[in-house]
Amino acid sequence: MEKRVRGDRLDDIGEYERIKLILISFLRGYPSWRYYGIFEYYFKERSKSIIDRLKEDGFVNVLEEKNMTYYWLTPRGVELASSLSARKSFLSTKQRVKRFKDVGLALVGMTVVIGLAHYFLTYAQYPLF
Repeated sequence: MEKRVRGDRLDDIGEYERIKLILISFLRGYPSWRYYGIFEYYFKERSKSIIDRLKEDGFVNVLEEKNMTYYWLTPRGVELASSLSARKSFLSTKQRVKRFKDVGLALVGMTVVIGLAHYFLTYAQYPLF
């Protein structure tokens, strides 16, 4: 049975972070290099199921020679790795934009309050009628 996780909690999953780092490091060697032993090192007994899932989804190609399993990215895997690497910078940019927006709204609010206070104080000092 597979576990279900909300999308905003992905960074809490250790496997997600490991797979993301592995795919990004595969991206560094694309298309020349073939990798082996990485999934086996990080995931021990679950490595076979993870490799099979990534192969099934079309993210990696797998070649089994002798007692070694080699894997490398497919074009679809390159897209996944690049989007995973951009995710963190996107989230930090999103947070900075939100902070900028909040500060801007606060400044606009303060300007409106100061402007209205100035208007009413001026009117109280010099009434028009």
